This record gives sequence, C-alpha cells and structure tokens, in this order.
Amino acid sequence: MAVVNEAFARAFFAGRDPMGQRVTFGSPDDKPDWREIVGIVGDVRHNGLSEAPEPEIYVPAEQVSDELWTVFVPLPISFVLRGPVRPESLFPAIKAAVHDVDPEQAVSRLRPVTELVSDAAARYRFSMLLLTVFGAMALAIATVGVYGVMAYTVSQRTRELGIRLALGAGTSSVRFLVLRHGLTMACTGILLGVVGALALTRLLVSQLFGVSPTDPVVLAGAVGTLAAVSGAACLIPAIRATRVDPVNALRSE
Repeated sequence: MAVVNEAFARAFFAGRDPMGQRVTFGSPDDKPDWREIVGIVGDVRHNGLSEAPEPEIYVPAEQVSDELWTVFVPLPISFVLRGPVRPESLFPAIKAAVHDVDPEQAVSRLRPVTELVSDAAARYRFSMLLLTVFGAMALAIATVGVYGVMAYTVSQRTRELGIRLALGAGTSSVRFLVLRHGLTMACTGILLGVVGALALTRLLVSQLFGVSPTDPVVLAGAVGTLAAVSGAACLIPAIRATRVDPVNALRSE
C-alpha cells in the first residue's frame, strides 16, 4: 500500500480518483513492486515556500526492500513525531529510544516543527513587514493628501457654498455636494490603482502563499479600505462646508 500527496494526484490522476489505483516506482530495470493507493495527504514544500510541491509517494518503512534501502542509507533520515506535551520535553526520550536501538547512532537537529516553519518563512515575513509598513505610510500620506485637497477646494468654493446656503439649500445637500466631489476623485484614483496592481501582480507572486495575486477577496478588502479612508478624509471638509456663515461668505469678496 502507499499514500500519495495532492501534487501526485494532480500530476498523474487529473480528473480521476486515485484511491484504489496501483502505482510503482524505481528503476525501469527493477521488478515492478505495485502498490495500492490507500490515502491522499497534503503537500509539503521541502525545497522552500517559493518552490512548488513535487509529487511524492509514502510507503511504510517495513515494506521497503533491502535494495531500495541502499538508496536511502547515504542520505540523512528525518523523523516527525507528535506527542501530547511540549516538543522540547520529548527530546531526551527520543535520543534514549534511538540509542536503545543503536548506541552509536548520532541524533542531531531536534527541533519543533513550529521552529522549522518560522525559519522557512522568516525572509518572507520580513519582506511582508516592510511592505506593510510602507503601505501604511502610503495610506497615511494619501489620507492627508485627500484631506488637504478637499479642504483647499472647500476654501475656494466658500462663496458658492455660502450662496447655496443663503438661497435655502440644506446642510445635507451641501455636505453631499462636497462628498460627491471628493469621492469622485478618490474612486478615480482607486480604479487606476487597481489597474496598476493587476498589471504588477507578477512581481509579488514569489511572496504569496495560499492566495492568488488577483484574489477577489483581497482586492475587495483593499478597495474597501481605501474607499473608507477616502470617505473619512472627505467628511471633515464636508462638515466644515455646512458651517459656512452665508453673510461672511458673501462678504469675503
């Protein structure tokens, strides 16, 4: 019997159920040793997070022939153990169990799986941290910029807004007028930003895992965040516009 990973199933059984199928591996000159697939497991990225997982077959150690073991003897062998206690507390028991079988067998690099995963993702985590910091700074600068543009626009339209209020326009209509003008500019910028992001997604493919560069949920979240921040930046000038004194506005010029 054998267990295969998802990459193996995709590569050799596309559109078919691999369960119950028979496979063999080894040199073409060897006598075929057919094994029935009894399970499918998740992929493991042995060569790094940026490398695609390769097809793999798992077989019980007791069913590996002596000829095949000679292939693995020169290679370091790794074991994965799971227990109900903290991994570090199992290290002495692991060494003792190995030395009971072979006192001369060296046991090295005992590490928790969480540490292995953390080390593998360290470089990418640092890159994502830098991108997050730069993105937050860009968002803050954009917010200040939108607020500054809208505040300047309101100051330039003080006379117009004063006339509208003097002629009976409601504060809600004036506020909506300012908000519409600001959000129109913001939405135009967001649309251009989305187009630019879709055009440059190939530069981020190597930094993304488990998510597509054009994932609709991520894009929707980014657009929603930018729209909310832009709306908040436009809201303060819009509120200030409704507080314009019509008499003072008409006297300003």
